Amino acid sequence: GIISMKRKNIFHSPIKYLILFILGIVIAFSIILMRGFNLVSVADGFFISGAIFLFLGILSCLNFLGAFDTFSYSFYYIKNSYSKNKENIDMYNYKQNKLIKRSKSNISFTPYLIVGLVYLIVSLVFYIVLKYNI
Repeated sequence: GIISMKRKNIFHSPIKYLILFILGIVIAFSIILMRGFNLVSVADGFFISGAIFLFLGILSCLNFLGAFDTFSYSFYYIKNSYSKNKENIDMYNYKQNKLIKRSKSNISFTPYLIVGLVYLIVSLVFYIVLKYNI
């Protein structure tokens, strides 16, 4: 179950972190270039990057925990009702099959959460510097 979550789901490869940091910098500097280089746009750029990664991390975590299984089962049920080979899988078995697939998958949400929080902290530092003229 959730307790026996694989270690790689939490501590993923450093390459994924590096890619996310670089992508976050690209997003932040794109926003900075569009708004003009000043402290407010730097803080906004890092905030938006952090918010995007945090949002993606939370959605991935919810998906990993099975929060969207009922929703996806409804699409499966509709698709199956129009299919020629109808396999009647009830919701309980559908959720169990999804749980088995998730336990074998490489889903990792932690890098998104950590990188998102780092960018939000950087943004907060820029806002504090801006607010108190440090």
